[in-house]
Formats: sequence, C-alpha cells, structure tokens
Amino acid sequence: MASMKARSGRWARRAGRLARGPAGPLVAFAGGVAEATFVPVLPDVSVAVLGAAAPERIALLALWASAGSACGGVATYVAGAAFGGERILRRTPLVTQRMRTWAAAEMRGTGTRALWPQPWTGVPFRVFGYQASESGLPFVPYLLASTASRAFRVVLAGGAVACAGAALRTVDERAYPIFVAGLSVLYVESMRRLVRHWSEPDALPPTTPVQIRRRHRLPVTHLRTSGGQSLC
Repeated sequence: MASMKARSGRWARRAGRLARGPAGPLVAFAGGVAEATFVPVLPDVSVAVLGAAAPERIALLALWASAGSACGGVATYVAGAAFGGERILRRTPLVTQRMRTWAAAEMRGTGTRALWPQPWTGVPFRVFGYQASESGLPFVPYLLASTASRAFRVVLAGGAVACAGAALRTVDERAYPIFVAGLSVLYVESMRRLVRHWSEPDALPPTTPVQIRRRHRLPVTHLRTSGGQSLC
C-alpha cells in the first residue's frame, strides 16, 4: 500500500516536471493539431492533465493547445479544398455521415457563425474544417472564427477541468492518477454516446437543439418531403 501511494505521488510530480519543461507546451500544441486534423481526442485533455499537475502553467498550456488547434484548422481547410472534404472525412475515424451532412448544411446556411456552437454540438471540429471551403467559407473569416471559438473552448473547458484536478491534488497528491483515470473514462463514454447519437440519420445536436436551431435557422436539410423522407 505504501509503495502504491508513493508511486501515485511520483506520477503527479513527473507530470508536473513535464508541464513545466519545454516539452509541456509542445505536447499541448501537438494535441491541438491532432484533434483538429484526424485523431479522436480533445484539445482540452492535454491542458487538463498537465495543468492539474502544474496549475501555474494552465494559461500557457491553453495558449499552445489553441495555437495547435488553429494550425490544424488551417491544414484541414487547405486539405479539404485540395482533395475534397467529404472524401477525407469518409476515412476519418468516429465521423458519421450525419455529422458531415449537418456540419456542411450549417456552414452553407449560416457561414462562420456555424463554428461558434461547434464544441456543444458533439460534431468534431475537423468535420467543419475539412468541409469549410466546399461549403463556401472564405479562408480568412474561417480562420478568425475558428481560432477564436477554439481558443474560447480550450481555455474555458480545459482550464476549468485542470483547476478542478489541481484542487483535488491539494487535498491529496495521490489523487492525481484517479483524476486522470476518471477523466479518461468520462471522455471515452462521452465519445461513445456522441457517435451513437450522430449515427441516427436525422440526428440534431444533443445540447440545446432548440436554441441552435433558432439561432442559425437550420436550412432545408432538416425538412422532410410529403412521403416522410429526409432531404438530407
């Protein structure tokens, strides 16, 4: 038992050294790039895990994760314009057909405004990024809107979770592995539920669909024909 307690404390101290060293911001940056392009992870995760071990670095880690997400957003826009967003997304893990059609319809109908509620829809940012050019979003407005919305999300969500983990560590440093394990379980279960939800052919965002529908005036993709068939 004593050795387990000591090992738990060492994990927190090692994560703190990583966060405080030059590799910490690079890990946060890489997480942002990976999430925005192909890997089904959240850019907040690196900020939360490292920030909980080094609370004084939360702001810096969030800044680097946001920068990585912005760079990944540029890459998805360019790749989608060059090779076709739909073609790329068909080969992207945990992206459903309904996610693709809904995101594209939102961008065609509301432009860059569709990017702001993205974190609360359950649709990955890369689904918007790869289809942005084909959906008629100019590059500069897309870059500005996506960078601002992603930074807001990373700072808000990642920072809040990191602060919660740091507060837990002040009670007992050995709680750090429990915090990381709990965060991992929550992420996996949330991802499973979201993918299952967006596998439905007529799925809408699970969070505040009425507000999103009212704000963006969802276009014709959500209408049905007289025979009950969805137009999307």
